[in-house]
Order: sequence, then C-alpha cells, then structure tokens
Amino acid sequence: MKVVDSATMARIDRAAQQDYAIPGAILMENAGLKASQLLRRVYWNDGVPSGAAVYVVGKGNNGGDALVIARQLFLDGYRNGTIVAAAPPDNLQIDICRRLGIRIVEWPSAAARKAIADASVIVDGLTGTGIKGALRPPLADVVKAVNRSPAFTVAVDVPSGIGDAYRKGMPAVTADATLTMGLPKLALYLPFARPSCGTIHVVRLGFPPQLIDDDSIPGTMLTAEEAGAMVPPLAPAAYKNVRGTVGVFAGSEGTTGAGVLAARAAAHSRAGLVTLFLEREVHTPAASQLSSGMGRPVDY
Repeated sequence: MKVVDSATMARIDRAAQQDYAIPGAILMENAGLKASQLLRRVYWNDGVPSGAAVYVVGKGNNGGDALVIARQLFLDGYRNGTIVAAAPPDNLQIDICRRLGIRIVEWPSAAARKAIADASVIVDGLTGTGIKGALRPPLADVVKAVNRSPAFTVAVDVPSGIGDAYRKGMPAVTADATLTMGLPKLALYLPFARPSCGTIHVVRLGFPPQLIDDDSIPGTMLTAEEAGAMVPPLAPAAYKNVRGTVGVFAGSEGTTGAGVLAARAAAHSRAGLVTLFLEREVHTPAASQLSSGMGRPVDY
C-alpha cells in the first residue's frame, strides 16, 4: 500500500475528480459512510455510541467527512450527537445536518465547551494534513479542550494539528484512533506525531487503482505479512556458517549494554553467527549476557 504526503494525496483527489469524473461530494460521502461503518464494526459492536458524541468540525474536507459521519449515525437511529462548529464548515453537509435536526453549537460558546467536556466520543474533523505551521487560537484552544476531555477520540484522516511539517510541541489532538482516508499519510508516522494517532485505520474511498497504486508514488507501507514474504525461507540444511556472519564492535567501560543489545539484534535478524568484540577489561561480564552470540576480547 502506498503512503503519501499531503501534496500527493491532494493530487490524487484532483485527478479522481478531473480525470475520472468522480465528484468530490461522492468522495466525501464515501469517506463518511465507510468511516461510520468502520466505527460501528470495530468499536461499537455494530451498534452506536453508548453516550454523547461530539463532532468537532472546521471548514475543510475533514470537517465535511465528520459531518457525513454525524448524519450517517443519525440516520442509523443515534440521536445523542452534537456538532461543534469551530470554523464555517462545508455548507452542503452542515445544511443537511441542520435540516435533519442534529444539534449544532458554535465555538467558543459555553454550550460547545460543555458538549466537548461531557462527551463519550469525539470525532475530530477540525483540520487536515494541509495545515502550515502550528495551530493558533481559536483552533488551538479547541484542541486543548478536546485533549482535556476523557472521551474516546477519533481523528478523521489525521489528528488535527498534525501535517507534513509537524514538529514536537505543536498543538495537536491526541486521538485513540485515526481513520486516514484513501491512503496512509506520512505525517502520521513522524516520530513525534505517531503517539498522537492511536490505532490507525485506512478507509478506502473508491479512488481509481490507477491513482493509488501508481508506481511513481515513492512511499510504500509494508504489512508484517508482506515484509515476511520478502525474507527467503531457510534451507532445511542451513547452519550458522552458511547464513552469514556479523561482527559487532561495541561496548566499553560503562556502555557494555549497547554492545550486548546490538549483538542480540543481529542474532534476531537471522544471522548465522554473531560475534561481539569487546575491550578486554569488560569482556567477561558482558559476554556472559550473550545467549545467541560469541564474545571475544580485543585490545584497541
């Protein structure tokens, strides 16, 4: 499966609409419908939330996706939902929700703050991957309110605040689950962003395979099964001297643990023989920790 940055995903979205005549409204409908189905199947035992749900929406496509989720759950019989509009959202989707009678409150009203604080489930559709820099008030204030809530938080596409340029310390929603749309986003796997994403689910929107499987997209995400299939099986007669040898030169007084860990990692990578070369002064205590490798003293 390809993994993309925000510019590549935007290009795929445009091509789907322009080259394949798939309207953006259909893509948004697919996103919200499939996301609501996934939530019901994975988290709500094919039911609906047991408590109050809040859909926090901004003006972009993520907000529109969250509004479709709100509508789909309403049509499935769920009536305990509130939309918190932190910025003017997609006119069509908010108009449908309003006509259905779904409760809508605006940030920063007291009603909006209370709805977030009392929620059992929060669907975060505030911002997407296209943000530039750190979120600022009032959106940063919404993020703080969401993170203070004990609710189970679901991010649409990405937790709000996280984008390609995300850096440590930038305001971002801390999600329990992220429903990323179409393809996995690189931003979700940035070192300081990944802990905010919770369990990541990919929601297929119906993009043409010619777009999402394009070989010109550089990033590919492997599943555990795919990665395992790339490793050739060991021959029945294979033994240590035909499976490759690894020499690890690491560990000195006070840092022998690093050498031992490196040797263990090499052994777990299926190397046939691993030898840890250690300074003579620390050889004996460090080598005694090796169960799948050899230790040899060296004089530097």
